[in-house]
Amino acid sequence: MRLEQLAQRAAPWYSFLLVVSLAFASSQGELRGPASWFRWVLLLSAAAVGFVLWLTGWVRVGWYTWLWLAFAVLACVSATWSIAPQHSLVHGATIFMLVFGIFVAFAPAAATRTSQIAVARAIAWAVMTVEALSLGYALLEPNRGRQGDALHRYKGIFESANELAIFGIFAVALATGFAVRSGGRGRAGWVVVVAVSFLTISLTGTRSGLPIALLGAVTAIAVAGRTRIAAIIAVVGVASAAIAVAVMIATGIGTHFVRQNTISSLGGRTEAWARAVDAFERRPIAGYGFATEQQLLAPYKRYRLLRLAGRQNEIPAPYRETTFLHFTGGFVESSYVGPAAQLGILGLLFLAGEVLVPLVLLVRTRGRAEPAVAGLFVVGLAIGVQESVYWSVGSIAAFPIWTAAFFIVCAAGGAAGSQQTDAPLSNSAAAA
Repeated sequence: MRLEQLAQRAAPWYSFLLVVSLAFASSQGELRGPASWFRWVLLLSAAAVGFVLWLTGWVRVGWYTWLWLAFAVLACVSATWSIAPQHSLVHGATIFMLVFGIFVAFAPAAATRTSQIAVARAIAWAVMTVEALSLGYALLEPNRGRQGDALHRYKGIFESANELAIFGIFAVALATGFAVRSGGRGRAGWVVVVAVSFLTISLTGTRSGLPIALLGAVTAIAVAGRTRIAAIIAVVGVASAAIAVAVMIATGIGTHFVRQNTISSLGGRTEAWARAVDAFERRPIAGYGFATEQQLLAPYKRYRLLRLAGRQNEIPAPYRETTFLHFTGGFVESSYVGPAAQLGILGLLFLAGEVLVPLVLLVRTRGRAEPAVAGLFVVGLAIGVQESVYWSVGSIAAFPIWTAAFFIVCAAGGAAGSQQTDAPLSNSAAAA
């Protein structure tokens, strides 16, 4: 068996195992420890394979991958000025794992539409498996599978309902993409997945989940060439949301679902964003070092506890007006705001390239992209607005999002994507 065929066959199995392990690494059960260890074994193994493929010249790296390699160097070098040098260096090294594990090792899988579909389908099955397990867990073990708040939001195997919502969003985008490419019973099955996933997102109580899932579905349908249907679904979805909000305001029914006490701050996120912007203004060029969000927010979280205990006088004067009121997270919770504090303008420039290159190529050559892949990437862009996932290699979302981005770049052709060098590509979705 040729190396190309072996890599194409291995990629879907690897993707399934990795996505499942990433989910359980973020879980609350006994499997969390082993899964956390196993995900890094998988990521490191793929990176090693990718490095060998690159070193031997079997895969030629495109300039989009070189952009990521330069960013990985910046992330590691930032340890020299970081407020947490060792932390920045270790996490910067994981970016190399992401680069070689996806943008190089997955070059054979990106080479044809068939292999891209196989990987996307594997990710979909992994997401659906975790989603089904989470729904069952929430139903059978409500004390552990649901959050302890007034809404009893479904979180399944995860620590947070938001994480289950992310998997529901991924499922909607992927299943819609496969539904528009299928027919008969296959389409019916994927439509059922879409419906169940919308229900899952609703049960998580995540306010932005349904609009983002709708965006993914509309994107997948539009990329499949059915723009009129996509436009109708978008209009109906927006109108339905507007009617629902109007009914809530007029009758007061269901207003508790939007958690009015924190909606103005987006669950406290705007508080964290403001502190990240403050940090950016203090160090605008290169920031405080890669992966230092937790260190930057730690004082505000600590002083929030003092405020809740009525001990405001113990909070240093400069922090009394900026201490968190609602925010309890550990990160900035935005893949666009957080990088500004971490790496300043330099980081934002790299982030712009990482995100805008596949997005522009998707818009310009959408007919070449697979609908499921396009939907997955676009929902990833929306999730990044309120979740710190892009540069967190071990998170539940980084691998699916950047795999989709890489597939889009390769499908567009040109010199951006990595490509094989041992043989011409048939039905090529990689660089020409």
